[in-house]
Amino acid sequence: MITLPDATLQHRPELDAIVVRWSNESSEASMVQVYAELLDKAKLKNCYKWLLDVRRRDKVEESFTNWFYKIFLEEICAQEVHTTLKISFLVSPTRALVIKELNWQPYLKHYDSHSCYVSAFVNEADAYQWLGIR
Repeated sequence: MITLPDATLQHRPELDAIVVRWSNESSEASMVQVYAELLDKAKLKNCYKWLLDVRRRDKVEESFTNWFYKIFLEEICAQEVHTTLKISFLVSPTRALVIKELNWQPYLKHYDSHSCYVSAFVNEADAYQWLGIR
């Protein structure tokens, strides 16, 4: 397990997944650091099922959302990882409402064509099930 200032990152080989749990709101710089560590761990372990627990982060920053979709995921797609990437966000009910209002659809349709899938759940069991973990 890797402990960062605002999050823990753990490869779970028994689940074939990487789990990241944020402990509080984070700066954009801190979140970028966590995602860099996540990608390094994923490459090292060849593990592309990610559960990202952001329930303690209710603030949704448009600049970070744009960075995540337009830079981070674009770079992953450009690397042509020869596997499916599934990112399951575990969110609070408050954040789930915000996500509905943000309309992720234009982003998600693009990434579906690159074997990269992103979804959000309020229930952890549903998030694992969507990742294909029972």
